[in-house]
Amino acid sequence: MGREDEKQALAAIEPLLSGLGSDKTDPSTEFLFETDHAGFDVLGVPTLVLWNGVDKYFKLHHQASDTFDSVVQADFTQGVATTAATAYAIADAAQPFAPHYTPAEVEAMLKKANELENYTALKALNWVP
Repeated sequence: MGREDEKQALAAIEPLLSGLGSDKTDPSTEFLFETDHAGFDVLGVPTLVLWNGVDKYFKLHHQASDTFDSVVQADFTQGVATTAATAYAIADAAQPFAPHYTPAEVEAMLKKANELENYTALKALNWVP
């Protein structure tokens, strides 16, 4: 989510994930306030969005068609394996994944991502801390 330290930490995990087809990383902030963990991001907590098989995500997610029978087994399996391998690699690492950001660092990240105005508006609505 725009954090260079997270991108660097993931670089060490990418080889582990390459066999799963999940070795691409993207520090994009495109979905910063559209994820369930935006509240953690704005408090400086390191977060990850583990995407796979997103071609159907926006057609199904939170729609009437969002039922278990619409799940593509291969995508589901890849997602589970990616999540498990990533969690294991982070937990087993000698160094912490990434530090918590200070409020000043969060503000700088939001400014760099051109998201400070969105954050201010969402905060005023009590949608993020």
